[in-house]
Amino acid sequence: MVLPAALVITFYTLSFFFFIEKKLSFLQNSLIFMLISIAARNYTTILAFQLKWIDITEDSYLFIVFLLHREIIGPFLVLIFINVFWKTQSGGKRLVYFLIFLICLLAIDIFSLKSGVIN
Repeated sequence: MVLPAALVITFYTLSFFFFIEKKLSFLQNSLIFMLISIAARNYTTILAFQLKWIDITEDSYLFIVFLLHREIIGPFLVLIFINVFWKTQSGGKRLVYFLIFLICLLAIDIFSLKSGVIN
């Protein structure tokens, strides 16, 4: 049940990203996506394997959910935030977008914790 939910979240995240009006060019978005993906991969590797602060599940379906979160959902949420943030002129709207973005990231992390993807 967790894998279909993660696939739906991934689909909605990608759909939302591809249909919003982007402030940054394709090259800028690609570079930011690569940098965020590398940073997320290094961050989770250090936390999980070196420091042993989090335990990643051994179940193959839940590990796919972990990979979807780390490689697709997280970086694309950050790209959505960056494009919307740079497009918005008002400081109040920027704060609201930041809070929405933060709540989305926290909700994805809580989803991973409650479903047993990470311990």
